[in-house]
Amino acid sequence: MRLRRCYSQPGEKPTETKKTKSEVECNDTSIQDDTPNNAPASERAPPLWFELPALTRVDWIQITAGVGLVTFLCPALSNYALFQIALGLAVSLGSIGPLYGLFLDWPFKGKRPTLYGCAGVFLTIAGVLILCVWGT
Repeated sequence: MRLRRCYSQPGEKPTETKKTKSEVECNDTSIQDDTPNNAPASERAPPLWFELPALTRVDWIQITAGVGLVTFLCPALSNYALFQIALGLAVSLGSIGPLYGLFLDWPFKGKRPTLYGCAGVFLTIAGVLILCVWGT
């Protein structure tokens, strides 16, 4: 069964109307959304609740790789590190993820660290150094 999104006014949410099981058509006064799937996201209508989003092959590969890294590889490597290096070091390295994540956004996403973010990293490192040098 093919569904076609129908809009009664530009900018309104889509509604579906069916003529037969094999054919879907819109009302005479409505606008048909025949925007191609490779159009920019701002020009496409949002997917219906049961539709997968129209993404490129590269987007799907990135999403699949991200899911694999987050759900399998990250916990597996963290547990492996617990048995290979000292426990305190492994926990410390796992806890400072947001610190180096702030600076990895720049080369990967083009998002430069803000002054407040850099100040937070500096204060965190200074606090850890104080605990390491003068802590008991």
